[in-house]
Amino acid sequence: KEFSGSSPKRRRAEEKDEGIGSPDILEEEKVEDLRREMIELRQQLDKERSVRMMLEEQ
Repeated sequence: KEFSGSSPKRRRAEEKDEGIGSPDILEEEKVEDLRREMIELRQQLDKERSVRMMLEEQ
């Protein structure tokens, strides 16, 4: 009885281990996307800032 009770647990642990790889890849992709968004937002802010400076100078 003990043996049959321990094997499903072992199987579940293996499934968890196998699943660990894919979320890491997804996390890396999310980080890349966030970095790209941050860069784009910074560029937009810089453009708006320069336009505002131009308008203020006039």
